[in-house]
Amino acid sequence: MEKGSMVRNNRPETLFKRSLKGLGYLFLSQVLTFFINISFTALLSRFILLLVFACICTTCITLGLMFNWSYNCAKTDEALNRQGTKPFDKYMPAKMSGVAGAIPLILYILLILSKVGVLQNFLPAYSILSNWQLPFRAVFTASIDVADISVLGMVGFGFLTLLIPTAVAVTYVLVKRGVDFTKYIYEKKN
Repeated sequence: MEKGSMVRNNRPETLFKRSLKGLGYLFLSQVLTFFINISFTALLSRFILLLVFACICTTCITLGLMFNWSYNCAKTDEALNRQGTKPFDKYMPAKMSGVAGAIPLILYILLILSKVGVLQNFLPAYSILSNWQLPFRAVFTASIDVADISVLGMVGFGFLTLLIPTAVAVTYVLVKRGVDFTKYIYEKKN
């Protein structure tokens, strides 16, 4: 194994295994943001600064974990491509974005169907199943009824839903283009 390589063996991982890892990262973000949301639940409605802080924290945790998954996959693919073990798959960012965005997109579609009246009130279930967006729910509506969400609030939930696949695709593409994030994170500027 070459120095700095993320490859543990010369075999590329299957898309199924990679997808399970991505869903595991998504589940981990749900667990971590659940604890943040529980911590701030009593205080969110009283202090706007804590609401903003909770929004930032849950977004950073979720997108950070998705960034980590995409970054590691891109570095692994890059190392395997250099070794000649795996040719470059130009559709990998789209595949990974599809995997990462599938569950949030399905939940958002169910929320839209609930908003237009096809389904009963889905907002409480949406808040639990996509709990990293829970602090944003307090921004978009004070109610737990989906009928009380404005069109702008629904657009906001849609934007938040698209952040996950966008973060995955952008990270993967930037790593494949040679952007070294570790240089920006760990090196001090003189």
